[in-house]
Amino acid sequence: MSGSGDNGKVAPQVTVSKGSNIKHQVGGVDNSEGVAMLTADSGRPAFSSPLHPVLTVTTTATSLNDLVKAQYSNLSAEAKTALGLNSATSNVSITANRGFLLKALATNGGLIYLGTSHVKGGASGTGANEVGFVLEAGASVFLEITDGSNLFFDATDSDESLCWLAL
Repeated sequence: MSGSGDNGKVAPQVTVSKGSNIKHQVGGVDNSEGVAMLTADSGRPAFSSPLHPVLTVTTTATSLNDLVKAQYSNLSAEAKTALGLNSATSNVSITANRGFLLKALATNGGLIYLGTSHVKGGASGTGANEVGFVLEAGASVFLEITDGSNLFFDATDSDESLCWLAL
């Protein structure tokens, strides 16, 4: 980025392509977290993760990263390599550029709860001890969280299925 050269009237600018000297002014807007730069998302050439195995969510709060790791025995050698899994105890780090698209399979018989490490599922979806965002069978949500270790899931049954995309 560069400015206009007048310290009293500096306007951030960017070039739009390599080798170009054409500059465009950058804009922003105030919000509760500070100033946000105005951008237009032009898409990406590929997914953030090399593959997206269907995950089994159990009745224990587990992060997206650990749910992927739990699929180790179900993955082909090529899939294990793509995810960086050398063994069933390997750590996996799933990150997204923009966020995660999550969908509970339509064939699920119970509920999947989504939240922080404190997520707690329950059969009713409205109980006082239940904590998190409920994904009913067939429901989906997009979250602008980019680190899979910060997404936790808990289910009402030990075999609910979750599809996901790292975008």
